[in-house]
Amino acid sequence: MFNSHVLEVVAGLCFIFFLVSVFVSAVNEWVSAALALRASDLELGLKNLLGEDVASPPNAGPAEPINTARPAAGSPLPPSSPLSKPASPTGFGMAAALLNHPMIQNTNPVKVLSKKITAPAYLEASTFASVLVDLIVPGPNQQAIAPLRAAVASMTNVDLRNSLLPLIDRAGDSMDRARKNIEVWYDHAMERVSGRYKRRAQAIMFLLGLFFAAGLNVDTITATSHLWNDPVLREHMLKQEQSISAAGAAVCDNGASQPGLNSADAEAAQRKKLDCTAKLVADAYSAAALPIGWSEDARHLWTNPWTALRSILGWMITALAACLGAPFWFDLLNKTLGMNSRLTGAKPAKSDPDSSPAAPSPAPVPSPTVTTQGVKAPS
Repeated sequence: MFNSHVLEVVAGLCFIFFLVSVFVSAVNEWVSAALALRASDLELGLKNLLGEDVASPPNAGPAEPINTARPAAGSPLPPSSPLSKPASPTGFGMAAALLNHPMIQNTNPVKVLSKKITAPAYLEASTFASVLVDLIVPGPNQQAIAPLRAAVASMTNVDLRNSLLPLIDRAGDSMDRARKNIEVWYDHAMERVSGRYKRRAQAIMFLLGLFFAAGLNVDTITATSHLWNDPVLREHMLKQEQSISAAGAAVCDNGASQPGLNSADAEAAQRKKLDCTAKLVADAYSAAALPIGWSEDARHLWTNPWTALRSILGWMITALAACLGAPFWFDLLNKTLGMNSRLTGAKPAKSDPDSSPAAPSPAPVPSPTVTTQGVKAPS
């Protein structure tokens, strides 16, 4: 079909890796949600950001309870009122106080199998800045920067104090600028948290990919040999790949690549695209004769230590490929199939659900004739 052995084998391998990646990505999402990995990483990142994992305060107890009640704007507060006290004057215990704040706690969903509130997995920078200022300077004094600077300067948490004071000093007398500096500070810290989560997710995906490859004998080396030596298999797989590519581009890409989405919406759109693609893969898998599985020939390879070692190496290559994720192999599969137009001169088929047969053009209407008596209608 491609008039190229290499491209047909590469397309076949991309299709196999795509199948494995869809399964691995779906299971990885389930594991992350079940173990609340994102929530634990967020809590750890907040503790590191607020200086709680590197400093141990002497005789510092937990943070004081958060004041959920707030007076009306502009109403005076007596100095002895508990509403005028910060949640943690020392600056320690801020991470727990921040996660338990009503602005964050009241927006968390309920767990599926219980009535408990789930821990937040995402936290916007603007929400973090607003809650942090509310914990440090509660009450109606949040519009002036002087009380905030004084409260931070009196903290005994040296790491948090040394982090916040430069941000406040650079803002001058503008409280809005101070909030913006805190938001940028938080965003930079969350980039490191995201990097840690991705590295751990890749390790989990490698283990899942190795388990899947061993269970179904998805041996990259053996699959490459079968695809290279069997033109009928290559032809059959390429037809399935083209149907997957066309259907996935028309159905599963809606809303997954819209610009301007935040991290939560972008991941939800990507997960929706993954679920949609998994259904297409399930249909194609039942029709395609893939060079995987525990056939009689595959079981015979384990009678020889060298071929068995080669199979294990093939499983590891498959697991490493699964770490790249289903979107990577789906895009690479599309690019490989798109080379068909350069080699054969034919345009690749595209699926367009809105396309319909062109309606026949109407017969030309003769124009009216202008005479001295007026306009004569056409015959």
